[in-house]
Amino acid sequence: MALVKLMFSAYPSQFAAKMGIPFSFMFAQVNPTGYEMAYTNKYQDITPMSAPGSQKAFVKPDSQILSLKDVIIDQTVIMFPILLAMGTEMSLFPTVNSYVNALRTLLYEPLSDTHAPSIITVSWGTFSFTGVCTKFGVNYTLFSSLGFPLRAKLSIDICGTTSPSFAMSMMGFNSPDLTHLRTANAGDNLPLMSNKIYGDSKYYLELAKVNNMNSVFDVLPGDKVVFPPLKK
Repeated sequence: MALVKLMFSAYPSQFAAKMGIPFSFMFAQVNPTGYEMAYTNKYQDITPMSAPGSQKAFVKPDSQILSLKDVIIDQTVIMFPILLAMGTEMSLFPTVNSYVNALRTLLYEPLSDTHAPSIITVSWGTFSFTGVCTKFGVNYTLFSSLGFPLRAKLSIDICGTTSPSFAMSMMGFNSPDLTHLRTANAGDNLPLMSNKIYGDSKYYLELAKVNNMNSVFDVLPGDKVVFPPLKK
């Protein structure tokens, strides 16, 4: 069975033509020894100035981060020059620098039309992860007698995206058992927002007290409103 290589794919597919590079995906020369996934949630501190301890309001699930460590590019091994299989064999990367620069362009550099980097999918066997490159680190560790890099270790972070439906389910938008932090929209008031979170508008007085509001209608578009768990 052929060795499955880790692959970076860039979208939109017209990346190749815009950047003058005849491909929109690249393979790792050597597969990394592993990868790291980070899952975090975002909270906001809602502790009153005079209160002890700390109170946190759940805001939303934060983006997942895929970290690839020690992606090695080595010009001293027999796999150089790196060949890109796209129906024909092409010696696209005769040096370490040429590979590193091409991969950095693919993952990290902004496109001329969108002024933003491409969306990236990292796939390796059954694993697939889509996001944007937030870090592209290069550590050169071996050089020729003339000072040209012969080996490099790359560290790459891809910040993933969460679908709206998954984010809403994770946030438990309608769950009265979680502390919510919501941004008021035009036309919102405490009875209306109470009904959305708790399924009943009668908790508006408790909400006014928690949020230090003088009136149940004292809500302006853009205001942050805290919805704590309430005993029914």
